Amino acid sequence: KETALPVLLNMLAEPDAAVRLRAAKLFGDWRQEEKALPALLSMLTDPDVNVHTGAAEMLKSWEPQERALPALVKLLADFETQVRFWAAEVLDYWGPQETALPALVKLLADPDSYVRSKSVEVLVNWGLAEQALPALVKLLADPDAELRSRAAHALCNCEPQKTALPLLIKLLGDSNATPRFLATYLLGCWGQTEP
Repeated sequence: KETALPVLLNMLAEPDAAVRLRAAKLFGDWRQEEKALPALLSMLTDPDVNVHTGAAEMLKSWEPQERALPALVKLLADFETQVRFWAAEVLDYWGPQETALPALVKLLADPDSYVRSKSVEVLVNWGLAEQALPALVKLLADPDAELRSRAAHALCNCEPQKTALPLLIKLLGDSNATPRFLATYLLGCWGQTEP
């Protein structure tokens, strides 16, 4: 494997995306090799969708996860949308990671709706949506209709929180009917018939 590593690293620089994708799959076979991890993480930034998707799939089975976690959490703040999305996707697959929680909550305010939606999905799957209540309530007024719905369903499964009630009550006066409807729906979920 030591002699193959330089060859694989050179494959990452190939203009042909199929070659870079093959390198991602080969790096994935080296899950125990410390030297393979930075290369695999760097493939999440590849401009080709197949390559960065392939790298994410390989990272899902990375062992041990603790070695990859700090770098993956750092990628949640990457300037590239696709990188933030795929880093969240890998973390979702791994399951609850306490050190990633603040970065995931921050993604609820990401400029990209797909990234915001993925962050909601991860928090729900991890059973940690309650730890992001204020940010989830703000998503009830998001321009993306599906994201508003995801946030409402995530919140409905949370325990009622006094800190979220003022935000919901404020949404009852929103000029847009959708946030008003979702706030009413959630108040009903939480058994709050009177604001």
